[in-house]
Amino acid sequence: MPRRWQLHLMIAAVSMAWLARAAWCGGPVLVPLDSWVYPALVRLAGLGYVADQPKGMRPWTRDECRRQIEAAREALARSEGAKPAAAEAARLIEALSEEFGAEDAASFVELESVYARVLGIAGRPLADGYNFGQTVINDYGRPLAGGANFIGGLSAVAVGGRWSFYARAEFQGAPPFASAARELEPAAEQIEPVLPETGGGTRRVRPLEVYAGAQFGAWSLTVGKQGLWWGPGASGPLSLSNNAEGFYSFRLTRTTPVVLPGPLARLGGFRLDVMGGRLEGHTVPRRPLVNGQRLSWRPVEGLEFGFTRWSLFGGQGVSALTLRSVARNLLANGPTGGANDPGDRKSGFDFEWRLPLAEFVTVYSDFYADDEPSPLASPRRSAFSPGIYLARLPKLARWDLRVEAPSSRLAGEDRGGTFLFWNHVYRSANTNYGRPLGNWVGRDGRGLFVQTSYWHGPRARLDFSYRQNRIGAAFLPGGGTQSAGAVSGMVELERGWLLEASMQLERYFIPVLGPAPRCNFTAALRVTWLPRWRLARR
Repeated sequence: MPRRWQLHLMIAAVSMAWLARAAWCGGPVLVPLDSWVYPALVRLAGLGYVADQPKGMRPWTRDECRRQIEAAREALARSEGAKPAAAEAARLIEALSEEFGAEDAASFVELESVYARVLGIAGRPLADGYNFGQTVINDYGRPLAGGANFIGGLSAVAVGGRWSFYARAEFQGAPPFASAARELEPAAEQIEPVLPETGGGTRRVRPLEVYAGAQFGAWSLTVGKQGLWWGPGASGPLSLSNNAEGFYSFRLTRTTPVVLPGPLARLGGFRLDVMGGRLEGHTVPRRPLVNGQRLSWRPVEGLEFGFTRWSLFGGQGVSALTLRSVARNLLANGPTGGANDPGDRKSGFDFEWRLPLAEFVTVYSDFYADDEPSPLASPRRSAFSPGIYLARLPKLARWDLRVEAPSSRLAGEDRGGTFLFWNHVYRSANTNYGRPLGNWVGRDGRGLFVQTSYWHGPRARLDFSYRQNRIGAAFLPGGGTQSAGAVSGMVELERGWLLEASMQLERYFIPVLGPAPRCNFTAALRVTWLPRWRLARR
């Protein structure tokens, strides 16, 4: 039996032993990052009905989602329906209340979802986002190639008192794939071959998420394979997102804000997220370790700041996992390289501000830096991703609009692809299994993301989006351009059944991949069944 599956079975066995002995305290169950719940709750906050939503610290637990729904319900009652968006908020609250229902039972086992998706691509897609760009983004690093790609999966959860266990696994099938990175590396030295070839295609069963959890008062602890979303953007944070496959880690999260005592309470609320784990798919060095910390601070209603620090360290041939290596990684501020290399250190800062004088308008930005204590200390050496979100358009109550402009190319100069998201010791740096951990803009790119959505209902939405990326010539000879226009929709067929469909037309011209522009067409159809079959004991 593969070691990976032995680990899964061990986690399951330990979790079930905990469940059998637990007392009621509400074990943490995380809502998957691709759930329809997140856009609905984000819109509720944009409309002004959730005052303290931690957008930059996801995934959220079911209990956190319930808390936001209750806060929105109370805000709606206080306004007595006088706000222009009251009707839209009421519809969102009703649908979200149906999704989460009442408080979970003390002990239960539930089949959460069953789903299948067919994704067809006519043409040659971009799959190597660390070098050339991506045709499909924020897709858990699933295999992708021209032709028919298929996934089919299910998820289940068990809760016993303060303990929980969650598993989501799927079959993944894709045609043969080969990146051009290896053959182009001699001519373009900054290219890094990070994706393995699949000459026979991909046919595998893959755990997407599998973790055990425990709730200790206001703190939740989860251990296993899980994803993270650290940042306010919708198209992807610069640090960590579900653009890549999740990795095995522990995560300790403060589920409710910390308010300091006495006069210090005026500083507002704080939340903390701490994680540590191991990345896969790296070759230089193999299996590096990763740790990260994120602090969010909400000094006043409608304004939130986020401070992120994370790092790669250790790995085969670099340094062993010891208290000294961990302490050096956390505290050292000297040069990198050699036997005492402290690791590939990264920092982030972001903010989100719901404008008090412009109803329904939220502005935000994400900043990222390598080997700097904070992007604020050196903004001209940092990546940035500003954005604006209009939760409701004037005279178009059911439409919203979002614009983001991520850039990993410095504001004043083009330093190529070996300045950000890359390290001379950790050559695959910000990747897991070869896929970028953060934003789809990749290395040395300047992007634009525009999306407008028509909300026919909370589970019936139509999205129109445009995405563009321009790769710097200091990274790839001749640079590169990529443009993609897409339309996608979701509808609830009947209670418990969701149908999602999308179409995308993409055009890209990357001289190192060929002398002429290329086009491809992508179409996808996904069916999800949410049976909520539950065996419960109170």
